[in-house]
Amino acid sequence: MMKQYIGKHRVLYQGRSDGEGCIQGTWRIGSTSGGFLLRPAGPRPRGDEPVQEMG
Repeated sequence: MMKQYIGKHRVLYQGRSDGEGCIQGTWRIGSTSGGFLLRPAGPRPRGDEPVQEMG
């Protein structure tokens, strides 16, 4: 994924899903880079939760 900050730099993100809800990878701005880990803020869904309709 590429994110462009208006009037500033752009950041290239490269990562992979671990199959458990997290994405791990690296970011790069020019020749500078580092790691990142995205995790869900709440508990991982079990898959059998009821769907709540709004309306």
